[in-house]
Amino acid sequence: MLSDLTSVKQVENILVFISDSLRFDELPNSVKSNSMWGRAIAASTFTGSGFPSIMTGKYPVNHRVWELTDTLPATPNLLNATSNSGIDATNVWATVPDPENKPPLRMCHEQDNTTIDDIESPFTLVIHDQGGHMQYGKGEQAQWNSHKEFFTDLADDPSRIRDLYREGVDESMNRFSNICAQLKSRKEFENTLVILTSDHGELLGEYGGLYDHGAPVVPELVSVPMVFMGANLPTNEEIDVLLSTTDIVPTVFAALNKTVPSHVNGYDIWNRDSERINNRIVRSEIWRQPDYPMMSYQASSAWTSKGGIVRHLNSISSRLSYLLAYEYYYAPYSNMVRKLSSGTMKQLKAYLKPEITYGEFSRDSIQFPQDFESEQQSDATTEGPNKRQLRDLGYLE
Repeated sequence: MLSDLTSVKQVENILVFISDSLRFDELPNSVKSNSMWGRAIAASTFTGSGFPSIMTGKYPVNHRVWELTDTLPATPNLLNATSNSGIDATNVWATVPDPENKPPLRMCHEQDNTTIDDIESPFTLVIHDQGGHMQYGKGEQAQWNSHKEFFTDLADDPSRIRDLYREGVDESMNRFSNICAQLKSRKEFENTLVILTSDHGELLGEYGGLYDHGAPVVPELVSVPMVFMGANLPTNEEIDVLLSTTDIVPTVFAALNKTVPSHVNGYDIWNRDSERINNRIVRSEIWRQPDYPMMSYQASSAWTSKGGIVRHLNSISSRLSYLLAYEYYYAPYSNMVRKLSSGTMKQLKAYLKPEITYGEFSRDSIQFPQDFESEQQSDATTEGPNKRQLRDLGYLE
């Protein structure tokens, strides 16, 4: 598909920019006007399982990494695409000072950040950026000492919260633009396939005052942008087929004119005819087990360009505990959830119905897993984020 639109039939370099928590409907027009862009379904609604899907090209049910403390069993496909490769997590996980303990690097067995200044062609560079992740705003809005303080101070001003989210996104897009400018100054932009996406979306007060990501699985969390630039591709052009974050690995290998790794779930968007991508069904999965008793959330979902269906896999009692304990008590925004009683029915539907359909979707022939399995890989040489660091980032309260 993409190869039909450019005179460049093979690239030398790959740059993947992951802007955390970036919703599809919040992709700035300034990015659209300079790229080919479309809607993708994130393979998960949480970094712990969504980031490994980007790196492997596999759905979580297949790579079986679900939590921020887990690691992939081996170097992922994306880092094997070229002779020089690395991950830059400089502008994310600010509370974890040691790079090798930052989850994006730990999961992939990387020891240190690799920046655009460090790497030479041919390269594959994955940049994980703060994006629109809490705490919202530029520079993570240092005037608030915690996520709870942030949501307490702004409880009566949800529009301000959304504005701050957009400020964080804009700051992330500025960093992305600067990276592209560096590639151009090095005369490498046209021989580099540049991909911008997100590991998941973000809730911004929908469903009765819910924020953050992870659960429940809803359109706002699975719909993320997929942007293609460089490689002499056209600009200001929308891609009219549904994409998946698992498409990145096969597309990268195809653009490099290399054999696509076996057992990936994504499609090669570089060579595959768009007609063969129409009407595809894309998956998104999540297994959240917060550090609180009797709480978990498991869901598998299937999506087309017109809608999707979410199938809950664990017990209704566990999901109810998650809703009542986490959303109404532990979450940093729980004060806002408690005061918006008008959204209670939307919350109950999103969390408790065994299956929920969004938009237009036919249930026929869709098979869901009965349960999830975990690889439970841990790396003894690195500690990973501790509870304090996870709490600072809003994953614990």
